[in-house]
This record gives sequence, C-alpha cells and structure tokens, in this order.
Amino acid sequence: MAPRFPIHLQSVRSYRPCMYRTNSEVVTRVHKSLLANLLSFCESHNIHDWKGIQESRIKEVFDQPLWKLLELEGKYVKDYVSEGVVSIEDNTGQPVNPNSGRWTDDDLRRAFPELANVQEPSKEKAFKCQLEHVNSRRLLVESLLLKRITLDELVEKHLIGCVVTLAEHTRLRTKHESLDDPWLKYRKADPPVRVWSRANQEWLF
Repeated sequence: MAPRFPIHLQSVRSYRPCMYRTNSEVVTRVHKSLLANLLSFCESHNIHDWKGIQESRIKEVFDQPLWKLLELEGKYVKDYVSEGVVSIEDNTGQPVNPNSGRWTDDDLRRAFPELANVQEPSKEKAFKCQLEHVNSRRLLVESLLLKRITLDELVEKHLIGCVVTLAEHTRLRTKHESLDDPWLKYRKADPPVRVWSRANQEWLF
C-alpha cells in the first residue's frame, strides 16, 4: 500500500499535498459569475444589507460560491493553520489529512497519552479541523452589496481560509471583524488563536 504522505516530507508545517483538481480558472470564473448575478438580483430588488439577505432567504445561495471558491485548492490545504493544528501536526509527525480534516485515532493516541482510553479521539473538538472564513461570509457579502470591494478584490485579497480546530473555532467571534485587519478576531479570541503561515514559515502574531 502506498504511504499516505510523501516520503520526502521534511516538515509537516510546510506540507501541501499534490492533488488532481478541476481547472481552477474555470471554477473561479463560474462562481464569480454566480456572485455577479446574485449582486445584480439584490440591486434590482433593493437588497443592500445582511438583514435584506436573510429576509429574502438567499443567504444559502451566497454561501455556495463563497465556499466553493475558498475550497478551490482543497478544503484543508491552506497556507494558514492555527496553533492548535500545528501542535497536533508536530506531536503526531503527520499533517492533517487533506480530505477529512483529521488524524487517525492511532496517531492521536500515540501522540497524546491522555487519549489512550478515548474511543474515537479524532472526533474530539480539540483534534478535529474546521476550515474557517477568516473574513466571515456576512462581512464579505455586505462589503460587496455596499460596493466597498469588487468581486476581483474579494477573490484575490479578502477570501482567506484558515484551518483551525473545532475547539478554536468556537472562540472566534464575528463581532471582532475588519476587512482592513482580517486577523483581528483571532487576536481578540480568549485565549488568542495564533496562526502559522506555511508559505512564509512564520507565526503571523
């Protein structure tokens, strides 16, 4: 059986698996077009804020392209990962599985003795991953509706993903948000959720 991770892997902190994917340019173009049509619909129906989105029951329609664009390179294949994810990767010696967002139960039990008697440690909030919109979908949609950003700016600059543990995810509050400071809610979390950049091999804060 082929190894789950490349033999030449030098550091789990910089691991980004090579995967066969649908043409990213086509997917990006399709979902940008969907968002453009949604924005035109909102403008023609005088929907200019999140309250209008909710009252019109079209939140889920916006959610779809925002998620698909964020997951374009893989749901758990991101440059940004949280301190919790880095800690588990360092302790297990294995990067998070790019498809499931988990580690194997055996890897977790070997790395963390306190999990020896836990039936399925990979399902525990502290050891399971969540892909998070650094800028929330609400903030992104409202910024588009108010013409604070363009669709190109959304895709190229503001649509940022970070892989965190479920336990960390519960500490992130959207009331601490700013397009000018996307990591604000991570710093404001109690305790703060530190973020590691795989690309630059450094902590953002």
